[in-house]
Amino acid sequence: MPSRKRTSVAASVSVGPLAEPDLDRADEIFRVAFGTFLGVPEPETFFGTADYVRTRWAADPHAAFAATVEGEVVGSNFAADWGSVGYFGPLTVRPDLWDQGIGRHLMEPIMACFDTWENRHLGLFTFSHSPKHLELYRRYGFWPRFLTAIMKKQVAVSAAVPGRVLYGELTAAERPEALTLSRALTESVYDGLSMDREIMATQAQGLGETILLEGSDSDLEGLAVCHCGAGSEAGEDVCFVKFGAVRPGPDAADRFERLLTACEQLATEKGLGATGRRSEPGPPGCLPAHGRPRFPYLAARRDHAQAKRAWIQPLGRLRNRRLALSDHHALPTGCHRPIDHTLSAPSPR
Repeated sequence: MPSRKRTSVAASVSVGPLAEPDLDRADEIFRVAFGTFLGVPEPETFFGTADYVRTRWAADPHAAFAATVEGEVVGSNFAADWGSVGYFGPLTVRPDLWDQGIGRHLMEPIMACFDTWENRHLGLFTFSHSPKHLELYRRYGFWPRFLTAIMKKQVAVSAAVPGRVLYGELTAAERPEALTLSRALTESVYDGLSMDREIMATQAQGLGETILLEGSDSDLEGLAVCHCGAGSEAGEDVCFVKFGAVRPGPDAADRFERLLTACEQLATEKGLGATGRRSEPGPPGCLPAHGRPRFPYLAARRDHAQAKRAWIQPLGRLRNRRLALSDHHALPTGCHRPIDHTLSAPSPR
């Protein structure tokens, strides 16, 4: 890895698809960029056994991009399509090339993906204490919303959760119906939200498991996409709740507790010692959750359909035009959505 001494980009920066042979280099830059920004002693070891670059590339290689200078990879960025919702990250650039516009170059194909997918609601996570990051994303219509609560707990053996079904244990014939029921659930939380790609990517890559909670009728009461252990986004000895949702309504809080218990049960079955989640609103009227790493993040978002360049309230209402942080009050009861650890930093202008 190059030293941290600032290098001038005399040659032009090119951005194109991230190729599989370049994943190791992109992963190295990802770790060193975060570790350098946070000042850890050995930045190349940051994130340990967790893997964000390879897993997100494998989920959709067409939405993974690399910046190159004179043929060498110097940064990368990733987009994800969750139906009506789109998000991106991690966006990282080699530290000695920060503040030279490479981050902006890496944003262009991401925004093009969102246009192609016609996502209506876009979001990311970034460092709350970095004006540089906030300004970069403001250029693309993103404004700060919520500070993130990082949450992690040690798991203990718990009683089996009734109605829990694992997607990975379903037959090939049963899985299409499970995806249909999952879409019905997520659309009840936010119109057009779909976790099909995330569920299938988790299964295809062997990253963990998707928990389905059956209700008294034919509908699902909850679902959680979980990454488990080293080589996934969780890392060693962790069950990471990448996404979780329960059906809204008067009993939503009880359903969410049941879903979290089912996640702990999965962690125990996998021999993992901890579950992690991060909590703060994602799409309008939804409450996300996730875990690791332990530093402050800020959720930023924009309503793509209306192209509003202002703070966006749930349901698309404008609140004001000040750059400030909101609280978590007045969220609709029971709208729980663990949104992915969408790392979008370090991403210099």
